[in-house]
Amino acid sequence: MTPFVRRYRDFDAPACYEIFCRAVHVGAAQYYSELQRNAWAPHTKMPESWPLELAEQACWVASVEQKLVGFFSLESDGHLSLAYVAPEFRRTAVAAELYKKITEDAQRLVLARLFTEASHLARPFFEKRGWHVTAPEVVMRNGVEIERFQMAKDLKLRSDSLAKCQV
Repeated sequence: MTPFVRRYRDFDAPACYEIFCRAVHVGAAQYYSELQRNAWAPHTKMPESWPLELAEQACWVASVEQKLVGFFSLESDGHLSLAYVAPEFRRTAVAAELYKKITEDAQRLVLARLFTEASHLARPFFEKRGWHVTAPEVVMRNGVEIERFQMAKDLKLRSDSLAKCQV
C-alpha cells in the first residue's frame, strides 16, 4: 500500500484535525494518560486558526483510497511542527512518505537543520531517521504536564543547493 501524497489544501483542515485528535487519543494512549491526552488534544471542534496554521507551513497530506490518513508540516526555519498519522496506518508507508516530502522541502529551503518536539510515540520514528534527542522536556497543556523530547537532525546540503547560495 503506497499512499498518495500531495500538498495540503484548505479543505483538508477538518480531516487533518480529526487525524490529530485520533492520533493523540488512540495512537498515543499507551504513552500518555487520559488526562494528558485530553489536555493535548481536547475533544472540541476544530479551532478557527487551524486551517491558516497549516496553510502557512509546508504541509503535506497522505491519503489511502481517497481518505486522508496523515499529515506533516514544516515551518520555514526547519521546525517540524506537526507529524500525525491515523492510528490504523501506523507502521505503514504513510509516515515515511510524508517525511520524504518534508525533507525535500527542507532541501529546497536550504535548511541545515530540522528540529521538533516529539512524543514518546514519535521519538523512535525520528531516531530511526538519524534524529537525536537534544533535551527531554515537560510542557504544560491546559494545566497538565506532558513529557516530550526536543529532537534535531543536521542535514547534508546538496551541492546544487550550495551553489545557489554562493551566487
